[in-house]
Amino acid sequence: MKKTYQIRRAAGINWLLDMSQKGYPEYQKPVPLNDSAAYLWNLLQENRSIDELADRLSREQGIAHETALCDIEEFVQQLESRGINLTGK
Repeated sequence: MKKTYQIRRAAGINWLLDMSQKGYPEYQKPVPLNDSAAYLWNLLQENRSIDELADRLSREQGIAHETALCDIEEFVQQLESRGINLTGK
């Protein structure tokens, strides 16, 4: 996974920042994340399968495994639609 992204909290909002960018014209705006999305981001940093993360989220949040899996997959798709490649390729 690409490790250049980090979460910073400012003004009560979690911001996902690309720490490798050099500025204009390649500047990529920070992505605001709510607390749940920031939590998922941190889980994704553990380099485990999405199924393993869904198991963990299911246990910790008391939700069905399938619901957790769908939530994680949707979050990953949203990040990828913003050009954030989680595979590091």
